[in-house]
Amino acid sequence: VTQRLNGEIQALELPQKAEALKLFLEETKATVAVYLESLRDTKITLIINWLQEALSSASLAHMKAKFRETLEDTRDRMYQMDIQQELQRY
Repeated sequence: VTQRLNGEIQALELPQKAEALKLFLEETKATVAVYLESLRDTKITLIINWLQEALSSASLAHMKAKFRETLEDTRDRMYQMDIQQELQRY
């Protein structure tokens, strides 16, 4: 019985097919890994480029300038306040 099964296994070339399948899966795994690495690098590059564009945009520079002006105005108003008078009011 064992010889007959071994003969049928050899006739169907199952060991060779199993080895070929194993090699195919390893090759597929390597290809997918390379593709995913490339995709990850591409996404990171796109995000970095988008961030650099956003940080160097004119609208952000304008917002920074307005915020700085507001902070300076607030500081100037605080320096001009009469703290004693403000405390007596409350």
